[in-house]
Amino acid sequence: MAKCSCIVSLLALLWVEPALTQALSLDDCIRLALQKNQRLVSAGYAIQVAEFHRQETAALKRPTVSLRSGASFAPVTGLDPALTEGGEYAGLLEFQQPLYNGAIKPARQQAEVNFQQATVAQTRTAADIRLEVRLAYAELLRVQRQLTLTQASLGDLQSYLETVRSLAYGGAVPKTDIVKVEIQLQSEIIALTDLRAAAAVAMQRLLEPVGLSLDTTIAIQDTVAMPAVPERFVSNPDLSEFGFSIESAKLEVQLARAERAPVISAFGSAGGWTSRNQLIETDTPHIFGFHAGLSFELPLWNGGATAARVEQKIAARNALLADFEVLRRRFETE
Repeated sequence: MAKCSCIVSLLALLWVEPALTQALSLDDCIRLALQKNQRLVSAGYAIQVAEFHRQETAALKRPTVSLRSGASFAPVTGLDPALTEGGEYAGLLEFQQPLYNGAIKPARQQAEVNFQQATVAQTRTAADIRLEVRLAYAELLRVQRQLTLTQASLGDLQSYLETVRSLAYGGAVPKTDIVKVEIQLQSEIIALTDLRAAAAVAMQRLLEPVGLSLDTTIAIQDTVAMPAVPERFVSNPDLSEFGFSIESAKLEVQLARAERAPVISAFGSAGGWTSRNQLIETDTPHIFGFHAGLSFELPLWNGGATAARVEQKIAARNALLADFEVLRRRFETE
């Protein structure tokens, strides 16, 4: 009798349902996940980074303007006695306009590819989150349904145990049947305990992608509305994102090769530039004016650093091509 009372007490403890604070459908969970999931927030910031990089590379062909001013003191004659003896004073507004730079075009193309890649990555992340939420929601619903069935089975077994006990005391059935039912009841209690633990784990797996605190308790609706299968499938986002990585790697090779190309720029400055001696002379010439010109810069030799950098970028590109082929074959076999 004491054993039966212990079983009844344990059943009473296991039967208590946790307090539910929210009731969410699958669509509600997906909507919350798309708003709160930090992976999607990070993907949004990655798009901003790519957009600002695109704006930065777009400005490479625009002229740059800077202000340079300063004063120096030289007690003895320097390289140019007309300017440096006694010190210099300068205030110049300088500009530079690139006319040809072989690295600008591939840099802009790479920035555009990186932006498209970040956009595809955000789309893929959103799709991954939706799938993760659907799977976690379905798993939690399955565990909760099984938990409900096990609880109902425990109630039936408890009633059956009382019936068998009455029959056994009346001599209609052997008392060993009581032991059999009690053993079965103990097994169901253990199963119920395991299911409660599984339900807690399933709840954590749903709360994590949804973006809610892991100590939150929610209720889900007893239904799953799965999305309709589209008639035509778009290209796989993983392959698309990998393709952008390959394009970026190809442009990295072009950027490395462009280090050998000449850089032609137009430059100029306007302002004042004089020396201390010129200022104190009575017949001081004009110190304000401007000048303009063209500059040509061609790298000739740097110890093979550029060649090594080009080969490095080529090897990285070939590695990505090999990885892409592996990924494509895996999708084909699946």
